Amino acid sequence: MKVVQVSCRHALVPSSLPGLDFALNPYRGCAHGCAYCYAPAVLRETREWGTFVDVRGDMPAILNMDLRSKHEGVVGVGTVTDAYQPIEARYHTTRSCLSRLRDSPLRVSIQTKSALILRDIDILSTFEELDVGITVTTLDEYVSRAVEPLAAPPRKRLDTMRALADEGIEVWAFVGPYLPGLRGEPLETLVREITEAGAVKILGDRLRKRPGVMERMRKAAIQLLPDERAAFLSDLEDPTYFDAIDAELRENCEEIDVEFQPAFPPENEGARSDRKAFSF
Repeated sequence: MKVVQVSCRHALVPSSLPGLDFALNPYRGCAHGCAYCYAPAVLRETREWGTFVDVRGDMPAILNMDLRSKHEGVVGVGTVTDAYQPIEARYHTTRSCLSRLRDSPLRVSIQTKSALILRDIDILSTFEELDVGITVTTLDEYVSRAVEPLAAPPRKRLDTMRALADEGIEVWAFVGPYLPGLRGEPLETLVREITEAGAVKILGDRLRKRPGVMERMRKAAIQLLPDERAAFLSDLEDPTYFDAIDAELRENCEEIDVEFQPAFPPENEGARSDRKAFSF
């Protein structure tokens, strides 16, 4: 992993994501190396994703200046990177930014796959307006290890969600992108366990087939056992699969009375090209 320090001109940049006015990304690049991440395509990044992280070490100081002119709105933390990826344990850039946002009039919305966010409960619990989304794409640890190689295991993410909820922090789940193998019982179980962990709503998203994504997903499938690999690839190539999962997820949420939201409402499909689903 190549890590370099870079500077930034602004900490808060306009966001076209529904519900977000600004985006704050303390890092460029992400060590999680998720096969489905389309942030490289969005950012037109030519370096191999998952092999580098640019640390925006001056972002907390730049944020102080940006906040002088920002008096209302919602800040999305981690829209094209995971603000709590492993490098954050060393540099604390996200934590420093949050300590400044806490005293601002802005609402904060964080999305992550990482249990490292629990380190900052002391700050998060003092915000008047803050929510945290945890990305959980599957409960199958073998599939997760193949497509999200350096992210926290699924059960650890559920534990993280539960710990945040126990502290009174508003928590939601991002089921995105929909992975092959979710039909039926696996999806029902995923929704039930997410809800039991304290999520107040679930956002769902389809696989975004940006340049490079399908190639990386096919490569990830090689790590699965032969029968699992065949089923994974069958779903991946099925043009009806993601529509079916979307419908099933809606139904499952309705059955247990938990709010469901599409991550990319149809009217915003073009505008929301910077969502990192997760890629979060």
